[in-house]
Amino acid sequence: VEFAGQTIEDMSIEGRLTLCNLAVELGAKYAQIAPDDTTFTYLRDRPFAPQGELFERAVEDWRALSSDADAVFDCEVQCDAK
Repeated sequence: VEFAGQTIEDMSIEGRLTLCNLAVELGAKYAQIAPDDTTFTYLRDRPFAPQGELFERAVEDWRALSSDADAVFDCEVQCDAK
């Protein structure tokens, strides 16, 4: 399961983790949200995160971990979750 959209982008890291955990508890093999600036801010200076220049290089790689704009999914469900 991949979650995306403005509501997801507006969520805290804790909310995102909760959402993904609930999806797995409902039977998903895994759930993900593409990393963004909220993610990078959360990870910066964490004990096991890369530090300094290594962190900046990691962020460049992590930014590529989102679905392509023209990705095709088996199923798409849209919810109005304002």
